[in-house]
Amino acid sequence: MISSKEAVQKVIEEALKFRHIHVLLKIEEAIGHRMASDLKSICHSPPFDQSAMDNYAFHLCNIQSNEAIQISKDENSAGKSKIKHIKPHSAIRIFTGAKIPANADVVIPQELVEIDEKGKLQFDRSKFKALDNIRTKGSQFKKGDVIIKKGELLNAPRIAIAATGGHSKIKVFRFPTASITVSGNELVKPGTPLKSDMIYESNSIMLHAILSEYKIQVHGVFRSEDKIASLKKCISNCLKTSDIVLISGGISVGKYDLVKDVLNELKVKTVFHKVKQKPGKPLYFGTIGKKFVFGLPGNPAASLTCFYEYVIPLIKTLQGDKEPLRIIKKARLGNSYSKKSGLTHFLKGYVNEKSANILSDQESYKLTSFAEANCLIIIPENETELKAGDLVDYHSI
Repeated sequence: MISSKEAVQKVIEEALKFRHIHVLLKIEEAIGHRMASDLKSICHSPPFDQSAMDNYAFHLCNIQSNEAIQISKDENSAGKSKIKHIKPHSAIRIFTGAKIPANADVVIPQELVEIDEKGKLQFDRSKFKALDNIRTKGSQFKKGDVIIKKGELLNAPRIAIAATGGHSKIKVFRFPTASITVSGNELVKPGTPLKSDMIYESNSIMLHAILSEYKIQVHGVFRSEDKIASLKKCISNCLKTSDIVLISGGISVGKYDLVKDVLNELKVKTVFHKVKQKPGKPLYFGTIGKKFVFGLPGNPAASLTCFYEYVIPLIKTLQGDKEPLRIIKKARLGNSYSKKSGLTHFLKGYVNEKSANILSDQESYKLTSFAEANCLIIIPENETELKAGDLVDYHSI
């Protein structure tokens, strides 16, 4: 049995072996992915000197103080730049986004100029300097610049930056796929009649929901009896279709806990089985080829805790996140807690600006407190007695 820190490190180490799986996506489809390599711009941005507003453009250095300027009849608008050069001592009407004529060096707001009775432009030259209100060529980035770095998350601004840099497709880390097998003779699908000594199965729905939060496509949900043949068929189907296999239940040491035997038959390599933690002590993690297998406890709260602590770091690593672990923060404990030495406890909690509070109903079968929790409070293996006001670690969920 290994510690929780050792366990999550082993998960990440295995994931890193296969983080090189990339796909080329259209930029419209790449939101939420991470860059698989540095992305360089294929053009300057802006690609030319560009007007920042609707105004008048001219060559400031050629204008004497208080000189009236002739206004050209032609104008430059965005995408339609008729005038390439301005005549000496003259100005043109120009609009936002339009290309600046080669010999113009300033754009003056229309509210700061006057048009005299001869139709000429008058303004106070002393209030302006060269390049005022001009977006210079390459001022955002230049051709060949790295505009998005490897591992960076593609949010809406970065997608737009990729497009501005001339890219229609980008190489990203591929999102892994997943399948779920739920074992248990006592489980029935919600919506069907509930017979005596049966319970509604919720783990697959819970796991499917949280996988969706991380943009993981679920290829299948299989429900198995506690029988070798049934489990083998369901798990084999999962392995055929998905990168990540989540098995709920049947991983402990009871008479009907058959998952470990089935995984051995299927040649899944055990990375670890059992972790010094509560809840989720029976947790299993293994690999076969480029696929990852988690044997999660059947108790819902234990299953969800293990998902937060181990499955999410695996997913984030495969997605190219360089910091797959949740950020550990510290807070003052709001209530006392005692436990035996030997196991790390992950406790459903609620943290506010004053303290981190351990919620009631910590039993591994109860999800009601998880629904109210906004964090997991972490009590190390060797800690036994904690008082209100003691400093504790926690991470958000």
